[in-house]
Amino acid sequence: LKVDIEKKKTMFKRNHKEKHSIYYSTSKIIKDYTLSAVMLGIGILVAYLSHFIRFNFLAFDFSLFTLVYLIYKVKYRFVYLVTILLSLANLLHGSPSWIGTMVLSLNNLFFVSMVILFKKLFIPKTSKFRLNLCVLVLSSFLTIVFNVIMNGILYTPLYWYTFKITPTLNFLEVQKIYKSHP
Repeated sequence: LKVDIEKKKTMFKRNHKEKHSIYYSTSKIIKDYTLSAVMLGIGILVAYLSHFIRFNFLAFDFSLFTLVYLIYKVKYRFVYLVTILLSLANLLHGSPSWIGTMVLSLNNLFFVSMVILFKKLFIPKTSKFRLNLCVLVLSSFLTIVFNVIMNGILYTPLYWYTFKITPTLNFLEVQKIYKSHP
């Protein structure tokens, strides 16, 4: 077998500059892995430290900032991978409830997806700061709307079912129970 060395070299030199190329430069892949791993570590640390900032039952998680940074620096598959691994880390380091981790995970995945979608739709390659800020604000607003809807349909019935307040997960039945015993 004779392998064309020049062809192999050019295959790995193709990167995102070619519009529909399936090959990426090896240095870009290594850079994406490394940056994703570093930001995952920082995200886990920030998520852990965020659990000490509480207001009664409400806890804040500032690890989303690491995901936003990754959206603009690495390929999107790495962002989703870090989002999922960060959610698993939240579950493993002592989250009080798996439901809270699920809520946080769904919100983070929805937010990341909205930022990526709007970034692809509205921002050209030469991105402007104002456009990026608009994308983040719009994605945040849509995530809040998503969270409000899911809170009524899934999150609250799931919490109440878990704590044996209601016998069902059906949000219509939970609403009837709530009306009779607010």
